[in-house]
Amino acid sequence: MLLVLKSRIAVAGLWLMLFALLRPELISAQEISGKVLDKQGNPLRAEIKNLRDSTLAISNNQGEFSFFMKDDKPKGLYALSKGYKNDTLEYNAGKNLLFKLEAVRDLPGVEVQAKANDAFLQSEAVIKTEVISRPELKKAACCDLAGCFETQGTVQPQVTNIVSNSKELRILGLSGVYNQVLVDGLPMIQGLSYTYGISGIPGPMIENIFVSKGTNSVLQGFEGISGQINVITTNPEKADRLRTSLYINNFREAHLNAAWTKKSENHSFTVGIHGINPATNRDRDGDGFLDVTKLSRKMGFLNGKWNNGRWNGEYGIRATEESRIGGQRNFDSKNPGSNTIYGQKIGFGQLDVRNRFGYELSDNKRILIMMALQRHQQDSWYGCLQYNGNQDIGFANIQTELDWGKHTAKAGISLRFLNAEERISFQNDPIGRTFGGTYRKEELIPGLFAENTFSFLNNKLKLITGLRADKHNVFGLKISPRAMIRWELNESLILRANAGSAWRTINLFSENPNIMSGSRNLILEGNLKPESAVNAGFSLTQNLDFDFGSGYISGDAYATSFQNQIFPDFDSEPKTVLVKNFEGKSRSLYAQLEGKLNFNNGLSLRGSYSYTENYRLILGERKTLPFNPLHRGQVAISYRTKKQTWQFDLNHHIYGPQYLPDTRQNPEAYRTAEKSPAFQTLNLQVIRFMGRFEMYAGCENVFDFRQLKPITAWQEPFSPWFDTAGIWGPTRGRELYMGLRFTLP
Repeated sequence: MLLVLKSRIAVAGLWLMLFALLRPELISAQEISGKVLDKQGNPLRAEIKNLRDSTLAISNNQGEFSFFMKDDKPKGLYALSKGYKNDTLEYNAGKNLLFKLEAVRDLPGVEVQAKANDAFLQSEAVIKTEVISRPELKKAACCDLAGCFETQGTVQPQVTNIVSNSKELRILGLSGVYNQVLVDGLPMIQGLSYTYGISGIPGPMIENIFVSKGTNSVLQGFEGISGQINVITTNPEKADRLRTSLYINNFREAHLNAAWTKKSENHSFTVGIHGINPATNRDRDGDGFLDVTKLSRKMGFLNGKWNNGRWNGEYGIRATEESRIGGQRNFDSKNPGSNTIYGQKIGFGQLDVRNRFGYELSDNKRILIMMALQRHQQDSWYGCLQYNGNQDIGFANIQTELDWGKHTAKAGISLRFLNAEERISFQNDPIGRTFGGTYRKEELIPGLFAENTFSFLNNKLKLITGLRADKHNVFGLKISPRAMIRWELNESLILRANAGSAWRTINLFSENPNIMSGSRNLILEGNLKPESAVNAGFSLTQNLDFDFGSGYISGDAYATSFQNQIFPDFDSEPKTVLVKNFEGKSRSLYAQLEGKLNFNNGLSLRGSYSYTENYRLILGERKTLPFNPLHRGQVAISYRTKKQTWQFDLNHHIYGPQYLPDTRQNPEAYRTAEKSPAFQTLNLQVIRFMGRFEMYAGCENVFDFRQLKPITAWQEPFSPWFDTAGIWGPTRGRELYMGLRFTLP
């Protein structure tokens, strides 16, 4: 009772703080932005460089640019545009930069063009960070966050429930639960919202995505074993006045997005809506189950930024209502719970509120306050299993930042709480499963953290050391040390390394929906402890610069060692799933080689190869964990015509064989192979630019590769052998789509 009272007090306190301080905003001390104009006030395309001649950004057609400096502030910047004199400025914290370039001479009839990198590596970041920008997101359909990684090889989207089409994002080949997904720098996707949180962020709402591997800064929390994905949503200060988009595919699933922005000198905000109309019935492989989940969604959001002297900040509100229906073709979603016709009906509502603001105490000292709250309510049916879940989560963080000489120190306190209740019941269950009941999870986690960034050798060598101490109300004190280093070996060769520990508490049902969707009984063995691991890795990046273009080649290697891991065991017993702590040796080894070339003629080439090995040592025997290809390759080709009127994109993915769960104890008719076959997918898209309009059309999975009848015992969905956990490849087949975008600058 005391813990419940503390949790509720924390909820009320955070709500009061949030709305008392909601003069909106998100302070983004890391983001630097501005404009490039000529002497007459006309916008210019130009490169923004630092005094070491590293390109930090390229301004767009409106002359606007932005970039992120992760650890220090630039001492000198200059803008470079062909036919104009350079203009150099000093960075002034809290103010936008304005470059005014003077023409060297008039050149009638000559058009000066610059092409920004659509996806690039942050040059100055201590930890290797890949930036996926809005132009890169347009190279694929990118309906939601899970579909935003078609052009790169670092993040692998993976389906976790074939019937409801829930997904996760994997980094280093590890389950998506081990990477930290942030929304505008805040941990908004966790607990019960994890299952559908990845798919619940519309692509058109995303401005940039920052992806890094391995353990990261301690500032964002104690999680992030395998990496971090930070999703930056629409920035009102840079957004167009009006953005609309319409998408439809051959399954007749339609998406509508619209966002309107109002700007003033001290306050800008964006209001947007998002909606999805569900697909029609489709069952190509004849197993009686729908190939495409019927997805409906209604969403509204508000993002704002403000500044008032030394104060500045950012705020956001998002409300979502979503429904997913899947299962057998004749399933009646109005009468769920049948034990003769199998169906899944998932419905939930979600409200997110966030606020972040800061104050410049002096030129070298700042204070930053971040807060977020989320309410999640879910009512679902998985066959004759009924699931009801309610959750409140909150996050608060106060930190100070101090520049001392060439170094930067950051320290602060944090508070995180989670209050969740899950109720599982069965209606005339013919299998007799026994894990019905009420599951409660109450967490209150205060923490202290400190991090220092050291700069040596004229900023060519940077070292970040950080330490967190968090006290969990059940599991006690947890210490998380981390370190990152960046060494600029020469002007074009950069060595990076990072190491540290991370931990997390498990959310069994939201992270493993196949436990509820299949017929296996659940056996919980002992009290589940937090998962914890140590991760270490390095990367070497060679930047390339030619007369005909530029690019890079980069290689990574990472190793993860778990001290405790909870991985549901589908192999030991054919009719059960065993969940317990595994404190033996569990390892993950990962290596990747990637490269990219941007040619001056509008052609861009990108490719990657990844090697992943996840295994456990059980009684001296090495056991490879399932659903992870040992080898994976990716190639992306993009070409935009010289007059910027057409763009053509090709994305090719190759997946090696994957180990599958052991089904040798099943009846012969319900056994699957030991490994999946290797397969490949090819996506094509073309965009036509017509001023304020953009029309696009494409085809995903051109070769129409499908995993046929992915559900075990689909003929008997209420038998003990029915299992939905065997998904390893695409099941929707070839997908054709088209769309239209309209922008009012």
